[in-house]
Amino acid sequence: FRAGYEKAMSYYNQHNYREALAGFTSLLALDDKNSLADNAQYWVGECYYGMGNYNQAVAEFQKVLSFTRSNKSDAALLKLGLCYIRLGDRTQARSELEQLIANFPRSEYVGKARNFLAASDGR
Repeated sequence: FRAGYEKAMSYYNQHNYREALAGFTSLLALDDKNSLADNAQYWVGECYYGMGNYNQAVAEFQKVLSFTRSNKSDAALLKLGLCYIRLGDRTQARSELEQLIANFPRSEYVGKARNFLAASDGR
């Protein structure tokens, strides 16, 4: 699983989102209980985000939140907020970003979330 994950990450880092997506998706089909499954699911969302398919990215990032104790939940909430901004749904974007701040106050992404919220307030 790890070797496949690293290969898919390599594709992602080269902005080859389709190959990365295929890799992460096949890993999840192989073993969705693997310790890296939540990370693979997160990167599926990032692939769709990178391809500009924000509606599908939303669906994929929401799946990350179904993993218990995922180390990617805070990142998924940030990306959900960004997807909704891209889709023009400021209300839902605000909701996701506020959830990130409330549920993960020590997250490295809190500052970014606050910045996006301030920008959407016109500050």
